[in-house]
Amino acid sequence: VRERGTEGLSTRQSVQQDINGLRKILDDTNVARVQMGSQIENLKEELTFLRKNHQEEVEKLKAQIANSSVSVRVNDRKNVDLGDIMSKIREKYEKIADQNREDIEQMYQTKFQDLSQAVARGNDAVQLAKRDANNLRCQVQPLEAELNGLLIQNRSLEQTLGDTEDRWNSELDELNRTIAKLEQELRMLCSHIEQQAEKYQSLLDVKCKLDREISAYQGLLEEDAIHPLRSYPRSVITVISQCLTRGSSQLCPV
Repeated sequence: VRERGTEGLSTRQSVQQDINGLRKILDDTNVARVQMGSQIENLKEELTFLRKNHQEEVEKLKAQIANSSVSVRVNDRKNVDLGDIMSKIREKYEKIADQNREDIEQMYQTKFQDLSQAVARGNDAVQLAKRDANNLRCQVQPLEAELNGLLIQNRSLEQTLGDTEDRWNSELDELNRTIAKLEQELRMLCSHIEQQAEKYQSLLDVKCKLDREISAYQGLLEEDAIHPLRSYPRSVITVISQCLTRGSSQLCPV
């Protein structure tokens, strides 16, 4: 679950980076479009200025021609028609002015067309970026839902793990207490066994002493049977018999 969550988070971050990149492209395109619009306005202003300047120059030339007095003489001393000359000059300058105007119009149209194409490309890029952003958003939404589900599942598993650890710790504490109690009982049992062993050893030593005493008295009795004239006090035999009957752990006094 953690690996799937990590993978989903990595995918989400990658998609988010792509979206941020597309947003940057969109912002750059918008900036370029604004700049192109500004350039178009500048070109329009420049064209207006050129037209106005050209018109002023034409008017100035016309005024100079109109105010000029020209006298032309030829070999036959005939006067030349100044109106015809003025018409030709005016026609010539008008052609020049028209040509300049056409050149300016052509330059303006060319630049305007280039800028329009650039704006169109920018708009296409914006639309493409928007489509890509929408596609990425559609991809991100199910990933986010899956990631949220994995995070919820992960939190549930962590809670279950914590509860299990608490339960195990409680059981371990109880087991440790039981072990400590059993160890204490074992130490008490070992101490009791040692005490019983000491008592048993003491009784065994007494038994060995009694066995030796009995053997000695039996030898005396046998010797007394062989030599009846030699007699021992009956009180000694009686005391020994009583001690053996009671099973005393100490020798009875004679």
